[in-house]
Amino acid sequence: MQVNKFPFIGRFSPDGRFYVTSDLQWGIDTKGFYGVREGILTTVRTAEIGTTGDAARHTVPHIALGSWGSETMTFSSDGRFLVTSNLRGTGKPAGDPDRTDEASISLYEQDPETGRLAHRGEWTFDAVLPQGLAFDPSGQLLYVGVNRYLGEVDAGLGGAVEVWRIIVDEKPRLERTSERIRLPAGVHTIVAR
Repeated sequence: MQVNKFPFIGRFSPDGRFYVTSDLQWGIDTKGFYGVREGILTTVRTAEIGTTGDAARHTVPHIALGSWGSETMTFSSDGRFLVTSNLRGTGKPAGDPDRTDEASISLYEQDPETGRLAHRGEWTFDAVLPQGLAFDPSGQLLYVGVNRYLGEVDAGLGGAVEVWRIIVDEKPRLERTSERIRLPAGVHTIVAR
């Protein structure tokens, strides 16, 4: 199945009907291999179980513009929301014109019938290379892994898991709380149970 140029990660929707990939658009055809400031989210509709022949095909019903460096994603347990954590330019060395001090997370709402992703917002925050996302079992809290914070690597607890809240009303959005679990630098994968 063709899902664009440089798919880095993918996730199944909780019902298994859709698979979404995050394509970073990196490659030898870009500046410094990583010189791209936006990605692509590709939604794949999986073939229905039990179908055969031509009906047993996966299709691509939607392609959406993604954020810069979306290396991690997760679905809410009900499948309504998809969140990506975005590296942006936080991994670039000082002095690089693409360097940023802020990473971001993005919120998308998925149509349960078509698989289309509607972008609901992007929120920047001080973090370097955020990786790892998980919703808590209630679906109301989002755990965001932070590889490290600027200037805190030598402190021993340079990374963290931050707690964000999802607000579901007429304008769905993510809200950062003051809660965080401090950890050594290098947080990558989070699983909430």
